[in-house]
Amino acid sequence: GVHPEIPQDERDYLDKMGVTYYAVETVNCSEAILSGVSQTGNRVRAKCSRGLENLKLEWGRYEMARRWLRACDTCTGWSMVIDTRDIFFQQDPFASLEDADDARQDLMFVEEVAQYTKTLPDELRAINIG
Repeated sequence: GVHPEIPQDERDYLDKMGVTYYAVETVNCSEAILSGVSQTGNRVRAKCSRGLENLKLEWGRYEMARRWLRACDTCTGWSMVIDTRDIFFQQDPFASLEDADDARQDLMFVEEVAQYTKTLPDELRAINIG
């Protein structure tokens, strides 16, 4: 998902790279889910996307990705849901994966290894789930 008004040069780049992207309009969340939201100014904890007003962006992005993939008849390989602010590719992230049609798993969770990336000495900041 991208902002509905990203600059044309960014659209051109995404198109050139074969990226499928969808405009996401942010709106105020339903009052029912805002109880206890921190006042830190973190947008994903107080904003929702239009049509998913009962899911804050930090959770709604997974539902959006599910809907986009389900609606895409040509999306038959691996897909990746990421925060672009948190990722830096050094090589093809799918190169070591087998063909999606022959894969033993159809869902994988990958998380950072805290001993290499954590900035605070908090052992609970990240866990290895696989």
